[in-house]
Amino acid sequence: MERNGQPFLFSLAMKTTILQLESHDTLISIRDRMDWAKTPRILLVWPRQGRLALKPVELTLLQRHATGLGAQLGLVVTQWDLRRTAKAMGLPVFKQVADAQRSAWEGKSPAGLKPIPESHQRVDVRAIRAALPGDPFGGLTPARRLGIFSAGVLAMLLVVLAFMPSAEIRIRPPEQTQQITIPVTASPGVLRVSIAGEIPVQSLTVTVEGSDFIKATGQVTVPSQAAQAVVTLTNITGQDVFVPAGTILLTSGVSPAVRFAVMQDITIEVEQTARVNVQAVNAGASGNVPVGTIVAFEGPLGLQLTARNLEDAQGGTDMIRPAPTANDQRKLRQALEQELLLKARQQVEALLRPGDVLIPTSLRVVNVLSETITPVEGQPALEATLALRLEIQADFVSALALQQLAELGMDATLPAGYAPVPGSLSIDPASSVFTNDEGVARWQLTASRMLRRQINPAEVISLSLGKTVHAAAGVLQQTYGLETTPEIGMMPPGWPWLPWLPVQIRVVTP
Repeated sequence: MERNGQPFLFSLAMKTTILQLESHDTLISIRDRMDWAKTPRILLVWPRQGRLALKPVELTLLQRHATGLGAQLGLVVTQWDLRRTAKAMGLPVFKQVADAQRSAWEGKSPAGLKPIPESHQRVDVRAIRAALPGDPFGGLTPARRLGIFSAGVLAMLLVVLAFMPSAEIRIRPPEQTQQITIPVTASPGVLRVSIAGEIPVQSLTVTVEGSDFIKATGQVTVPSQAAQAVVTLTNITGQDVFVPAGTILLTSGVSPAVRFAVMQDITIEVEQTARVNVQAVNAGASGNVPVGTIVAFEGPLGLQLTARNLEDAQGGTDMIRPAPTANDQRKLRQALEQELLLKARQQVEALLRPGDVLIPTSLRVVNVLSETITPVEGQPALEATLALRLEIQADFVSALALQQLAELGMDATLPAGYAPVPGSLSIDPASSVFTNDEGVARWQLTASRMLRRQINPAEVISLSLGKTVHAAAGVLQQTYGLETTPEIGMMPPGWPWLPWLPVQIRVVTP
């Protein structure tokens, strides 16, 4: 609804008149719009965009005008200076219109509210004064009247000086760098971080596998061709004897015994003799046996026949072939294990968090899961091949433990009046890690962080009360050794003196 071109709303349920203010509204226009109110509560809603040029003193006049209308005044405003001023005056202040409609209003409500007449008429102060029996100031001289007037003006100025100004002091405290070098001793026997530099270690276990080969440097003698001979067989029974191919004959007087196999089937008649070709079962020069040494049968035929080679067995030969030696296998295993340790280190480093420190010499094989080497020792081959699958363990120091150690050392040398800047700690190695025979790792690290001078807001306020902006800034800069001049913002802008009340000064530090 609009009246005289000015929008206003009625909240009948809460008996509240809501006036939405604009940035161009003035004290006079707001008072005119308040005259239309017919409810016991009037709610002024400050504009969201732009700034309403309304002074705190004028806000006091609006409160008095609302009281004269028999209504209670409330504000919906987000400006911190107006909110504080309104609360000091006892006016209810809200952040949203809905909050004002839902809740009961606190503050200084006008007593003895009466229904508002349909047509409100302004009070004629001059008529009331004329109706009085006499002029209350009639007996005072002009000088006394001027004194009373001046005292009233002075009182008003004191109220303004005490309650209206407010200040915000922004201080950037001085900073400095703290840096120390700390000796570190890491051992599995240490349980907690100590200021002496002792720090516990943690372990990680990874599984790695791989294979490698090495060229054979040794030689072995291997059989090449099998020896052959002609053996005479004699039947010593009263019936024919059948000798199948593959029947085994044995040597006598040769160690170890050499086995020969009959090369064809043959039948030997009663009391007859037959010649049969035989060949050594195993190739090699060991089958070249002398005359008269192939004389026995392997099996029951030895009871029916006799055997004898009338000539030397010949034709068995050996050859020299390359073969891996035990030293070749040892070198191969050492090389492959070192390769897998390097692979395990890469896996461990990938698992570590930023800032963790790996102890390089701590990598060790804790379990051989599988090992396959070919060929076996003594067998001919041009190269030896090894396949390994290992569990490898490594020790490291966590970044959290190093941070605790650095903070312990730096806190012990913290300058008085300073505190560390959060998140400014950095840790860098100052030497390489050395491990002794007992497995204790030692090295040095450099820790640095920023320190900031501690500023007590209460002390800042105490040093600034009642001073001019320039004087307060100079005192604070000299007291705290500030590199930059403090920024002091005044409300209202341009006000030359800081407030006398501490609650009206706000101190802001990073």
